[in-house]
Amino acid sequence: MSGLQNKDITESQKEQDENVPEEEKEKLINIDYKTTISLTNRINNTIALVQRVESVKQDYDQKQAGNQILQTYINNLMTSNVLSSAGAGAVSGGIGKKDG
Repeated sequence: MSGLQNKDITESQKEQDENVPEEEKEKLINIDYKTTISLTNRINNTIALVQRVESVKQDYDQKQAGNQILQTYINNLMTSNVLSSAGAGAVSGGIGKKDG
């Protein structure tokens, strides 16, 4: 759009605005204000929700890492216990035997 067309639209808009009663202008301003407040609240709620999701994800990641450490520890204990049991069985088998 050229500058002249913009100027024509602006002039036309001014003429239309002048024809709108004050009461109607106030209603429109009020609606605009309420819409702006509503939008601002929704944006703030969305930001709070995103922050909460990030917080929960961090907690999840920490717990997941802790679970991985515990699982490794449990596996090591079980492996150690199996080896100890196998070794103890061999030793106790040798001690309890009587020579004929």
